[in-house]
Amino acid sequence: MTTSAERAISPRLVPLRTAVRKGRLLRMHVMSGRKVRVGKNFSIGGGAHVLSPNFFRVGDDVRIGRDLLCEVDVTIGSGVLISSRVCFIGDDHVIPPAGTPIYPGGGMPGTHIVLEGDNLVGNGTIILGSVVVAYGAVIGAGSLVLHDVPSNAVVAGRPAHVIRTR
Repeated sequence: MTTSAERAISPRLVPLRTAVRKGRLLRMHVMSGRKVRVGKNFSIGGGAHVLSPNFFRVGDDVRIGRDLLCEVDVTIGSGVLISSRVCFIGDDHVIPPAGTPIYPGGGMPGTHIVLEGDNLVGNGTIILGSVVVAYGAVIGAGSLVLHDVPSNAVVAGRPAHVIRTR
């Protein structure tokens, strides 16, 4: 069943198994039980690992390069290009006081990364924590994104900062 949030991304989102039955080339490892939904004209390079705890939603006309690592819940709008070796990682580790073992440290509330649409994410980018990349924003290769990215901004660096607008 498609939710209203999923319909906002694309009215034609389908479960991953439906996309596979339709013959789309999908080369990704998905943790069992995760809700993965993709729109039309979706492609992904080999070596992708989708380990989202709850969902991974992708709109129409989305291309993802090789070796994606996704460890958080992700919503990707339509018209997005994600280059190779991009990581979507959470900031949900509890760091206990000294003298307390780090593992198992427990978790914090979940992380959700959103790419609103018409975005380009450059090669080797890491997006860390709950971040919204607004519509039309571009992220330069090798960037470390720690905060929301404004609409039509071009950001780059470690940490990423606005270098110009489109």
